[in-house]
Amino acid sequence: MDLTPVTQSIAHISLDWAIFVGIAALITFDAMRSGSRRALSLSLSFPLAFVALSLASSAAYLPDISSLASMTQALLSLGLVIGISLTLYFAIGRDAHGVGGFITALLAGLAASTIAVSFWGALPLGALWTFGPSMQSIFGESYRFFWLIGALIALMLARR
Repeated sequence: MDLTPVTQSIAHISLDWAIFVGIAALITFDAMRSGSRRALSLSLSFPLAFVALSLASSAAYLPDISSLASMTQALLSLGLVIGISLTLYFAIGRDAHGVGGFITALLAGLAASTIAVSFWGALPLGALWTFGPSMQSIFGESYRFFWLIGALIALMLARR
């Protein structure tokens, strides 16, 4: 049995896809263990952070994220916004009806990681990791709306 084509195709998988699958696996395992509440909270905090940071640039008494002196300050302010929104959504969200099966956990993990990756480039997370052209074309600004709607529908199905 010749496994050369399989090993060659695995060797050409970019690190971007490995990061996406890793994020999805972590969220899936967490959803299998404790339900999809954290996945839902994380998924909803990324769009809120996007909106909050775009509104904060014109707010009085707040500096624009792009005008901050260092990327560390921008990442800290982004972490603060995501942390606050994650805490709010986690406190507001209703309890799950119990831990779902593997399929609901996988659905929640893929939906949460899809939202995270599609909003990654719009938030100042590019300093941590810049996705390659294939990931940017698939999860970029052109398709962000459709990924968001599809992932929210998947999260709704996982929370039932």
